[in-house]
Amino acid sequence: MNYTYVNKIYVCLLYVLVCIIGIFIIFYPTLLSGFAYIQTDPGDTRLNHYFLEHFFKVITYNKYIGDLWSPPFFYPVKNVLAFSDNLFGSAPTYAIFRFFFSSDISFQLWMISVCILCYVSFSFLLRSYKVSHTVTILGAFIFAFGLLRVYQIFHQQLLPQFFTPLAFLNAWSFLNVPSKQRFNLILLFSYLQLLAGIYLGWFLVFSLVIFFLIGYILNRNAFKKFIRYCRHNYKNFIAITLFWLTLTYITFLPYLNAKKEFGGRTWQEVYPGIPKITSWLSVPQGNFWYPLLSWASKDSQTVIEPNMFPGLILFLFIIICLYTLAFNKKFLDDEKLQLLKVCLLVFLTIFLLSTRLFSEFSLWGIIYHTVPGASIIRAITRISTTAYFYIIVAGCVCLDCLLKSPIVTKKIRSITLSVFFLLCLIEQPIIGLSGYDKSLYAQEINDIKELINTGCQAAYVFLDPSLDPKISSNVTNLSAMWAGIETNIPVINGYSGNAPRLYGDSAKSKTASEISEWLGKNGKYNNRICLVSRQELENPFNLSSEYLLAKTTSYSGRFNAFKVRLPLNQK
Repeated sequence: MNYTYVNKIYVCLLYVLVCIIGIFIIFYPTLLSGFAYIQTDPGDTRLNHYFLEHFFKVITYNKYIGDLWSPPFFYPVKNVLAFSDNLFGSAPTYAIFRFFFSSDISFQLWMISVCILCYVSFSFLLRSYKVSHTVTILGAFIFAFGLLRVYQIFHQQLLPQFFTPLAFLNAWSFLNVPSKQRFNLILLFSYLQLLAGIYLGWFLVFSLVIFFLIGYILNRNAFKKFIRYCRHNYKNFIAITLFWLTLTYITFLPYLNAKKEFGGRTWQEVYPGIPKITSWLSVPQGNFWYPLLSWASKDSQTVIEPNMFPGLILFLFIIICLYTLAFNKKFLDDEKLQLLKVCLLVFLTIFLLSTRLFSEFSLWGIIYHTVPGASIIRAITRISTTAYFYIIVAGCVCLDCLLKSPIVTKKIRSITLSVFFLLCLIEQPIIGLSGYDKSLYAQEINDIKELINTGCQAAYVFLDPSLDPKISSNVTNLSAMWAGIETNIPVINGYSGNAPRLYGDSAKSKTASEISEWLGKNGKYNNRICLVSRQELENPFNLSSEYLLAKTTSYSGRFNAFKVRLPLNQK
């Protein structure tokens, strides 16, 4: 058999093997349970799942009562999808699975597949720089399955980062040799990343602005090329930029309208999401480094989502890059030398801008007040997903150049790579990742579906977490939302990043009078509303018989439904 052919098979198997290991590191609760458990919780996880299912309904079910920006919760308010991430950019992946599997299985496969796409995308980036397969696999593993991704398993909207490597690849090419094609691709992948996740997309665009500023400052020849390109292609440059800005504006116009309704985030809301210096060293319990870095984790407890430590391996990347720049530049060609400098400085700039420095002072206040879109970013700690991307790129390119240099023997090369991979396997996983038994909530959803699917025009499920302290009000809201989307009946319940104006606290239950008033304010005077409660509550809505049309109990006996004639002030 041809040796080259055998070698290609071996390399492919190595890519697949490391990918499988990475999948297990993040999704072992799902895999070990035989897909009985969904990661990670019945709150935000089911919300992201709901948005994906909503997208699938929009494109496949012509009788669906929702439309693209208006899933049927917080009834009768429209454009409620703009209160959270829409996940449009990665929803087609879910839709493909959904044609063949149940919604739960499709969501689990979606989470796994978007991480695989991150792995493939980053591998493509490094191979474009002719980085060796082993170092490429190392870098792709860290990007797709390392701590940075494990942290975000709790926020699935931060998993699909697979457009970022493609945007960066074209940005680097455009920086060196400007062309229409490269510029178009930068804007295309940036737009797709915004669709895949608003946080990820905004951080990408923000970092690319810094990237080009630093790149042109360090490389005057590249800046001159850019000026010449603009001089000869200014019409196309202006036209495609305006098109991109217009398309982005139109796409996210619902978010701008939503912001007008509930207002932007105040600086007091944003500040707790700005990382401390110790946040960059913070890890959760269950990680290899927690015993050593628990002090940093405790110091960062006041920060929203404080865990940002990427593992020792990324700090080794920084050390290797600095060492190479100081003592071994000769092993890098001009392009890769420039790449290292730009990536390191982009990371440093992001670190300085986004961190609380000098007794809680932060430069992020300038970004918050001046940069479009910054005021909607609450958890600034999530910028680590983009900041460390530049370190992984620089570290892998630099490590590969050193390992290919004449001073490194084959034996040292093998030992070095073995140490790096072993370190990855030790420090990147987190033991004790959570998941929930999806069957527990399936029964609750089925009970609600059974009761509201009896000629109700809309429904509301009473919230009473006091019956079970482990059940939060928002979990019940989500069960109501899922029952509504599966029966194609709108629900007044809702849970999202924000609530409509005049709705009140979505985590507190409403009375029948409040529901009637809410519908009246929004121009809806429905005749048949189903008010659902747990059976332990005899009549939580305090309904009088003149408005009560019927009372039904679910087959399981766990829920009651009161079919009510509204408004309450009419007989």
